[in-house]
Amino acid sequence: MAAAQAMAGTLSPVDIDGDRAFDAYLESDANVLWFHTANVDGAKRFSAASAWADAQSFAGVVNWRLPTMLELRSLYATLGSSGGAMNTGPFDAVSPGQYWSSDRSGVNIFGLDTRTGFTVAHLDNGASLFAWVVTAAPVPEPPAAVLLLGALAVLVLRRRSCRSALRCETTRPV
Repeated sequence: MAAAQAMAGTLSPVDIDGDRAFDAYLESDANVLWFHTANVDGAKRFSAASAWADAQSFAGVVNWRLPTMLELRSLYATLGSSGGAMNTGPFDAVSPGQYWSSDRSGVNIFGLDTRTGFTVAHLDNGASLFAWVVTAAPVPEPPAAVLLLGALAVLVLRRRSCRSALRCETTRPV
């Protein structure tokens, strides 16, 4: 257990829409944003859960989806567990039970049981599991000042190498 927690990532709150409320949490190891509320719409069959996740638009973000098993396991490790059950951390409405992943093999669709940490496999012919949505973490854009300083540094270095090597002379028409 200590080894799993030592390898666990971190959660950072994210205010996506600028209203000073946390809409999601960035999970560093999986590099995804987890919506702040798990189990928004109750347990459902996989096909309904997958369609529901794909149709969500929370906080102005439209590319939400079901997490992969790797992402679910990463969150489980990040949050830690008590007696096997996943801690809920800063999230709202985390129901103890099984959550769908987007992973499947043949007729089996996999999920994670938050009460035990075990992987579960179900068919989509009757099992109803909870759905929690994630989206890819945004890649931060460097501030304009950083880009400008980088461009200036390249120009200065090029100018210095031209002076020392005398190879950047311009040709003049004769």
